[in-house]
Amino acid sequence: SDDELVGFLQGSLSRAGFQRTPDETARKVVNAMRERITFPNDIFDKAQFFFKRPGSYDEAVLAKKMNDQASAALTSYANQLATAGPLSADKAKEILEKVTAEMGMKPGQVLQVLRVALTGDAAGPDLMLTIEIIGGTEAAARIRQAVATRAGKVA
Repeated sequence: SDDELVGFLQGSLSRAGFQRTPDETARKVVNAMRERITFPNDIFDKAQFFFKRPGSYDEAVLAKKMNDQASAALTSYANQLATAGPLSADKAKEILEKVTAEMGMKPGQVLQVLRVALTGDAAGPDLMLTIEIIGGTEAAARIRQAVATRAGKVA
């Protein structure tokens, strides 16, 4: 059940030295990850990116898709997320669509690098839900970190 998975997640967070997350947030993580786990104890291993920033990135995706235009779009998106206040998945999507349209792009041109910036991996649960769960301020910080990290590797 969701309650049992929330318990597994909260226990795993505690054992790993993380601060307990509000049950409402834990429930959102459980719902986002339910289809991606086999055993209840897998929840934390597969969902760590909700609670800590990536230590590394899928370099194949960044090398292929993180160009100057994508970096500029992600930076603009980060700036908007940082000041957006409380975010829903729908609001995060709306902001992304607005930013990419203003830059003459389609959201699909940055979605994969956005996912890598937020989670470190090229695959994962719904991206806009991920942003809702981690929040706009944290999402913005992660995006900026990934753009800066990639810029450092290119320079």
